[in-house]
Amino acid sequence: DIGQLPSWNESLLTDPRPLPEQRRLLAKEALSIPPLASPGSRCVYSNAGYLVVGTILETLTGETWEDLLRRDRTRDEL
Repeated sequence: DIGQLPSWNESLLTDPRPLPEQRRLLAKEALSIPPLASPGSRCVYSNAGYLVVGTILETLTGETWEDLLRRDRTRDEL
């Protein structure tokens, strides 16, 4: 649960750091928590997974998650 991460609290609403930097911090925290089940043993939904994937995409592309979403939406409309 992303809400259980130490940095996931109301201070995120006023954090002056750029969003990609905030996402990297949250992704690092999410990945430091041991999994609830052994890989392949059962399916456990994690809304933090989207945060981690977004952070990976930002790192690989050099673009922000928001820009990537806008670009993909524009591409789909063509």
